[in-house]
Amino acid sequence: MTGLGRSYEDADLDYYPKLVCAIPFTPATGPRLLVRDTDHFEAATDYLIGGLQSLAAQLDCSGAHVLFPDKTGMRPLTKHGFLERRAVQFHWFNRGYASFDDFLATLTARKRKTLRKERACIEQQSLQVEVLEGEMVTSEHLALMYKFYQRTYLKRSGHTGYLNRDFFLSLAEQNTQLVLILAKDAGQYVAGSLYFRSKEILFGRFWGCLGEYEKLHFELCYYQGIEYCIHHQIAKFDAGAQGEHKLLRGFEPVFTYSAHLLRHQGFHQAIADYLLREHSLIEQYHADALNHLPFKQI
Repeated sequence: MTGLGRSYEDADLDYYPKLVCAIPFTPATGPRLLVRDTDHFEAATDYLIGGLQSLAAQLDCSGAHVLFPDKTGMRPLTKHGFLERRAVQFHWFNRGYASFDDFLATLTARKRKTLRKERACIEQQSLQVEVLEGEMVTSEHLALMYKFYQRTYLKRSGHTGYLNRDFFLSLAEQNTQLVLILAKDAGQYVAGSLYFRSKEILFGRFWGCLGEYEKLHFELCYYQGIEYCIHHQIAKFDAGAQGEHKLLRGFEPVFTYSAHLLRHQGFHQAIADYLLREHSLIEQYHADALNHLPFKQI
């Protein structure tokens, strides 16, 4: 939560350590309390949440935070006093499209023209795009992806990123879920996007580029992902956090959630009051985003 650590510091209290339940560095929604769907589901879930609270106290943490649980996973957490925070991401949904043109046909004429023009830029720059998956992805490809990742982070933020080369190389062991989309210029790889896939969802995670190419980011990070989902009949494309520019490209606003329990009752109540006000703003933002989708009115 923005500024919360500073507020603790101003009150002469320690915000760290705090206990976090999340997938590291990955803003992807999913189950966080891993309990089988049996007759004991509710009791086991309550037990896990109680353990989370006990561990926070035992380690003298300022609180416990569960990031990006699904909506179903939020209910038992709020029952145990966790505060619900909402945010908005933009996801693309496959509504049985037979091709990318089939998807484009659902857009207004102006938006359809914009997307076609952006995709045409790739051919006009004589760039070639390759889609690699499974055993097609080699250590050499992943080493290249690390180079792209480093270069882009350095340009954007002045450092080379939080993931190291060994992380990227280790992904070769997960190749059944790995999708790598690379771009070549004059036969040399110059950019790439890294994805992971499940049966139902394609997750876009990292992108990098060695030079400046018009609309290449949109091609590798959005349009190629959409085409991949259509070709493989994948239901949803989660391209990560942020990005209102995704609306123009058919990505729809969806709510995401996090749960927060602060052991200091004063701060817990103050955050509860703040979130009540924030919820209405997030609801309005979501509604406004829906009004900017590029789809034709039926």
